[in-house]
Amino acid sequence: WKSQPLEYFNDNYNEISKLSSFPNIAIDNKDNISIVMFGRYKSNLVYTTKHVSDTEWKFSSSKETSHLQKFRVYGKYTDMCTDKNGGLHIICQADYTDKSDKTHDQSAVYFYKSFSGKWESKMIIPGVINEFAYGEDPSIASYGDKVHVSLGGSNHLHFADKHISSGQWNIDELFYFDNSEINTQKFETSLCLSPNGSPSFAFYEYFAEHDYKYHGLDVMSKSKCGKGAWAIDQSIPDNVHKRRPAIGIDNNNKTYIAFAGNRLHLYAKSCECVQKWEQLYEDNNTGASFIDMVIDNKNNVHVFYTYEKKVYHLKATPKGSPENCNYRPTIAFSGKTNVGPGEEWSGTITTNDSECDPVEIYSIILPHNIKLTDNGDGTASLKGTIEDGEGFGDISFVILCNDNKHPGDNGKQSKVAIKLKYTQKGEEKGTVKYDNNCLGTNTEKNIIGANTNQ
Repeated sequence: WKSQPLEYFNDNYNEISKLSSFPNIAIDNKDNISIVMFGRYKSNLVYTTKHVSDTEWKFSSSKETSHLQKFRVYGKYTDMCTDKNGGLHIICQADYTDKSDKTHDQSAVYFYKSFSGKWESKMIIPGVINEFAYGEDPSIASYGDKVHVSLGGSNHLHFADKHISSGQWNIDELFYFDNSEINTQKFETSLCLSPNGSPSFAFYEYFAEHDYKYHGLDVMSKSKCGKGAWAIDQSIPDNVHKRRPAIGIDNNNKTYIAFAGNRLHLYAKSCECVQKWEQLYEDNNTGASFIDMVIDNKNNVHVFYTYEKKVYHLKATPKGSPENCNYRPTIAFSGKTNVGPGEEWSGTITTNDSECDPVEIYSIILPHNIKLTDNGDGTASLKGTIEDGEGFGDISFVILCNDNKHPGDNGKQSKVAIKLKYTQKGEEKGTVKYDNNCLGTNTEKNIIGANTNQ
C-alpha cells in the first residue's frame, strides 16, 4: 500500500489546505478515479478526477463550485458513486439554502456532475428544524440510467430513485411495526444493487422507550426487480454486537454483509431454496469503527475497516466453483381443463423469475390442435380447437420455461403437465401438475406500510 497526502488551494482563504472532511472515492468503467471532499468547514466542495495510470492528483479550485447553493454538511459520512457515463453522484445530510434564500436544517441533499459538465445540487427532502432530520448516514448507487439512494434519520427511513438524465425523485417513506414503533432511530445505511439493478440496503436500528431497548440490523429489498413491494429481513443474529453494516452482491447474485462494532463479522446469504445468513468470518478480539466493502469482478470480497487508528483489509475468496444464487423461473397455468366437440379452447402461461431474466416458454411436443405462442414478456398463450369427430379422452402436453442464465435442456427446467379432458358434454375436468424450481425463499416479510412517490 502507498499513501499520498491530498492538498487543494482554498480560494476563500488564499491558502493551500490539507484539512478536509467527508472524503469520497469512486472509479468508473473507464478506470477514471474521482475523489470529492467537502473542505475544512464542510461548506465547500473540491474534487479531482484522474486515470489510474496517472500519478498526480490535481484538485479543482474552490471557485469551480462557488455557484452551488449554500450548504454545510452534517452527519457521520457522505457517499458517492459513478454512473455508466462517468458522471458523479453524491448524497449527504446538510443544511441547505434554497433559491429563495431559505435555509433548511439537516436535509437530504444530492450533488451531481456529468463527466464533462458542472456540479449541480438539489434538496431531496427538506429538514424541519428541531423536528425532523433527513438523509442521515446515506448510501448511493447507480445502474443503467437510474440513481438510487437510501436515507436514514431519527424518525423516518427513506429510499429514493430517479433517472439520471431527467425527472423528479421518486421517494418511498418506509415504516413498519415489528418489535418497535414508527419513531425508531434508523442509521448507518448501506445500499447495493444486484446484477440486474434490484436494490437492497442494510441499516442499523435502535429503539429505546419505556425501559424497552431494541437493536436491529435489518435488510430491505424490493421485489419484482425493484418494481414490487418492499420487504424486510430481520434474521441476522446477535444484533447488539454489530454496527455499521456494509452490504454487497456479487456477479452470481450472492449477497454478503459485513459489520463493525465490538467484533468484526462477515456473513453471506446461502443460495439454497430456503436462504439463510451464514457466518464466514468472526474476530472476537478485533472491533471496528468504520467499515466498507467492495466485490471485484472475480467475486472476491474485500472488506476495509478501521481499528485502533489503522486501516485493515480482509479478503474473502470463494472456494471451488462460485455458488450461483440466480434462480430458474417458475411456471403457472390458468384456464379450464374441460373441452367439448368443436369448442375453441384457450389458456395462459405465466412465469416468475426472481432476477427478472428474460424467460423462454416452449414445448418439446404439442398435439396438432394446440398452438403455443410465447409473448416475450414472461407469458404465453395457448389456443386450440377440438374438431368434431376426434376421439374422446385425454389431450396431454407439457409446457416448459427457462431463463437465459440457465441455457440448455438439462431436465431442471420448471414445467407444467396439462391434461385436458375431452368429452361429449365437455364437463369433466382434466388435471394440471407442476414441477417448479424454488425461488430462493427466505425470512423476509412485507412491511405493513410504505408511502411512495412523495
